[in-house]
Amino acid sequence: MKERFPRTILDQDDRSHSFELGLDFPLLDGERCEMVSIGPDAIQLAPTIHLTHVISFAPDAFWQGMVGDQPTEAEAGQLFAHYLAQWTARRACAQTIAALQSLLAARVHLRKNQELFLPNYRFDSITQQVLESFDGTEETTRLLARILKQDPVTVIHWAQLAGKTLSVDVVRCDAQSTQHAESERMPVASEPKGKPQHFRWTAAMAEQLVSAFQAHEGTSINAVAEEISSQNGWPLSAVKYKIYELKLPQKKRAARGQEQEARLEGDGEGTNQQAETQRDQPDLVLPQEQLFNWDDEKIQQLTSAFMQSEAESTVATCREIAAQFGWPLKKVTGKVNVLRLPGHKQNRQRAAARVPKIIRENELLVGHFVWRVVIDGNLTQWRLDYNYGNFPEHLLGAEIYYQECPYLVDQIFVQELRVSTRIAQSADQGEMEVLPVSA
Repeated sequence: MKERFPRTILDQDDRSHSFELGLDFPLLDGERCEMVSIGPDAIQLAPTIHLTHVISFAPDAFWQGMVGDQPTEAEAGQLFAHYLAQWTARRACAQTIAALQSLLAARVHLRKNQELFLPNYRFDSITQQVLESFDGTEETTRLLARILKQDPVTVIHWAQLAGKTLSVDVVRCDAQSTQHAESERMPVASEPKGKPQHFRWTAAMAEQLVSAFQAHEGTSINAVAEEISSQNGWPLSAVKYKIYELKLPQKKRAARGQEQEARLEGDGEGTNQQAETQRDQPDLVLPQEQLFNWDDEKIQQLTSAFMQSEAESTVATCREIAAQFGWPLKKVTGKVNVLRLPGHKQNRQRAAARVPKIIRENELLVGHFVWRVVIDGNLTQWRLDYNYGNFPEHLLGAEIYYQECPYLVDQIFVQELRVSTRIAQSADQGEMEVLPVSA
């Protein structure tokens, strides 16, 4: 049926027109056309570019133009099938449009509910009582800031949350305080022009802060931060935060430690080494001394060799190590002083020479629990490492030792012991504090 197009159709004015089915739309006289109306007496078409130019066709003439004078049953079935397909597609489009409209409506509803409602501020009773005295003046605002230990910007913000109104003096105080304190909270201002802004760091400002901190000789971080803040007009809290964020105190301490280490290494060379170097090579600096660097393995070798050396002096030990490993004597002497190896070696020698204490069987351990002890009827106190009521019961009737003196346990109570010295008499018994037992 489609092969018969284009066909000639007569309108109601007996004028012939060419009608053709295009790929996407029908063509009337070679131009795209649209269906204007369908009635029992006339079918009206109009070109898309001239919708006002309506052409009317009789239904029977339109039928003959479409299928001819004698259409077959197959052609009629195909026409009806195409009509059903178009009707089904229109129904699917309508359902899709309805679904899209419901989704768009839900999207609009979600946008309305996107605002996050935060709970109201609740202050403690003391803060609420202090904020009740807020009268809107600059003097009162600064006084409340000192009482609450907050900056004036925070006090103004809290006062607004408490239902207080602002005055011109408070707005002026708010603008001045913003220049000296970093405002992470944005207080609601009565005028848009007085609304404080966040303080932002630039690369040049951060570099200036690092240079000023490194050049400052002060030891207190707060004092250094206050001076830098006053010199550059930066908020004090922002300066403190940036100092800790950039880890400037740690870097400054590390730089000072390196300077001290270099100074100790430079001063570690003894008089004998200087004389020997000047005598052997007065005008020559050894290349290995310039390129020599310490690593973990060399430090471990240095420490082990120094501790095992039997030389009589530190200078002799450094000479021995330098000759053993082929290291510069100046570097060895400086590193020994930095690591404080002579002091560590002396402590180790003292610990090795100390005679270990002989622990006897049933010797009581000294602790922080004060026990009442009756020795042969005389009252005294012992500091033991046994909790009250937990003294070992198996020591009842046994021989014990306290501060190298032997005793015999006669009775054990919750916080009291009764012992006797009939086993042996201690020569140090007279040194203990003895009190008569009260009747």
